[in-house]
Amino acid sequence: MIVATAGHIDHGKTLLVKALTGVDADRLPEEKRRGLTIDLGFAYLPLDDGPTIGFVDVPGHERFIRNMLAGVSGIDLALLIVAADDGPMPQTEEHLAILDLLDVRRGAVAITKIDRVDRRRVAEVAEDVQILLAGASLEDAPAFPLSALTGAGVADLRAFLESAARAVPPRAGGGGFRMAVDRAFHLKGAGIVATGAVFSGEARPEDRLTVTPGGLEVRVRGIHAQNRETGVGAAGQRCALNLAGRGVGRDSIVRGDWLVAAALHFPTRRFDARLKVLSSEVRPLRHWTPVHVHIGAAALTGRVAVLEGRAIRPGEAGLAQIVLDSPTGIVFGDRFVVRDQSARRTVGGGRVIDPFARARGRRTPGRLALLGASDEEDPAKALRDMCAASPGGVDLDRFAAARNLSRADVAAAADTAAVVVVETRAARVAVARRNWERAKAAVADAVAGHHAGAADGRGLALGRLRAAAGPELGGASLDAAVDDLVASGAIVREGGRLRRADHRPALPPEDAALWDRVAPLLEADEGRPPSVPDLAASLGIPARNLDRVLVRAGRHGLAVQVSRNRFMTPAMARRLAETAERVAAGSPDGRFTARAFRDATALGRNLTIEVLEFFDRFGFTRRVGDERTVLKSAADAFARRDA
Repeated sequence: MIVATAGHIDHGKTLLVKALTGVDADRLPEEKRRGLTIDLGFAYLPLDDGPTIGFVDVPGHERFIRNMLAGVSGIDLALLIVAADDGPMPQTEEHLAILDLLDVRRGAVAITKIDRVDRRRVAEVAEDVQILLAGASLEDAPAFPLSALTGAGVADLRAFLESAARAVPPRAGGGGFRMAVDRAFHLKGAGIVATGAVFSGEARPEDRLTVTPGGLEVRVRGIHAQNRETGVGAAGQRCALNLAGRGVGRDSIVRGDWLVAAALHFPTRRFDARLKVLSSEVRPLRHWTPVHVHIGAAALTGRVAVLEGRAIRPGEAGLAQIVLDSPTGIVFGDRFVVRDQSARRTVGGGRVIDPFARARGRRTPGRLALLGASDEEDPAKALRDMCAASPGGVDLDRFAAARNLSRADVAAAADTAAVVVVETRAARVAVARRNWERAKAAVADAVAGHHAGAADGRGLALGRLRAAAGPELGGASLDAAVDDLVASGAIVREGGRLRRADHRPALPPEDAALWDRVAPLLEADEGRPPSVPDLAASLGIPARNLDRVLVRAGRHGLAVQVSRNRFMTPAMARRLAETAERVAAGSPDGRFTARAFRDATALGRNLTIEVLEFFDRFGFTRRVGDERTVLKSAADAFARRDA
């Protein structure tokens, strides 16, 4: 269990930690000289035959709130400390507000310095604390009057903490490893050590991790968890990782970085969230307000883009996008706190919904509906609602990365949500069953509609499908619907176009009549079709008119344009490609020259060059110096064009 102290300066946080653990958490010489906690301190209380309680002692001075925030991320229990002589003070209230924004629900209140006051004063402070906690996440936290100096009441608090440590539920073990680095230093004889709270997953010696956002790859040499050497560091523990790797040095890892599994290295500068503004604020939080953002152990600057309306009023919550000035690594559910531009007061905070927020269209009704659906803790419910709100489907790889889920976790969520999972060339997509059927129907209707308006056409161009299917559909689900209909044989995809399986495009009657005269002439001299001018002269028609008909025949798959003034039938093109294939196969290195191809086909020099350049453009061959290599079989290259 990880416990963090909280409370006003000079209320006895460090002294109480020492009374509980025997460790003075003030580690800096300046802290000892001034008697003032400046940075985070750490101490541990091992329990007999039980877990170890890790304490993070935070500074109470308002100037060091940044350090305090770095220490309270990822904790299990908060120990709010209020001195009996002073009672609740400004930093008591701000620290409590921060714990509330971070949704810390387990805690205790230590009313310290009772040796300085009478019982009546202790009762007054206890009542003030109860009023202060009303409505906060720590509303039910028990209070323990005590004196760290005399030891009175300390045993009762220790017993409570021991009982809480044994009862703390284990953190979910799934997902990749994530540790928020709050300290990094060089240890003589060991090298670089990074410490912090582990948010998820596990790490073991020899594991490879990535420092986010920098991208440095490191190797874990050794692990201390809860101040003990161990073979595994896991979620819910404070860990110290001894790291090695190329580029690992004193300044390569700093507070605010994350140590993560490689698959979780996706730094982001913007995220969508639900943001609550503290009721203590005197004015609304307006759109594009500059703020300081604290997430994990990182302290960053950025702006708040309000997504609903133009402001969020005090005491209320709303959807917002946080636009950072520098990247960080986050996932769904991470808690954050925002402070004002001068970093003098806490303004609000909330929970990350989408770490992959988009800049354009962030306030559209569709986007807001999707964010509302995403704001659900349970992955299966979130996936179901997101699919319902997104006709284009949900990218499952992106969903997994955003929520730090394994492939098995995503598969289980999709099964529980009863959504359709389809795979395209680019992604795995989950689609609501109703939207899936709509997408397939929209594709079929779009293709049929195109045929109705262009009965002689070859089919609907893929590039125009989205517009034809309707603006409410699109994305990967539409691509998957096309794949499904093609696989079932309902539609045919050829040459970048879609047509119904029973559709046979035909030339207009006048063009068809001319084609019937042209086709035998193209095949008359095997492999050596006449040029368009020669062909036009033999038919007694203008070359321009013939060229137009041949181009249209090419669009219908009846002809292949080899060069500007020469066409041949697809069957002829395939036979020449098969010849090139045989010539290449007979060469030791699989390559052939123009001369070898000319000799094998008995084509003239000029026609040989035209045909080979056509093969290059078509993607059947690739020129390498004075030779060519075959990229694919003739059957595959020309299957779609066979007449």
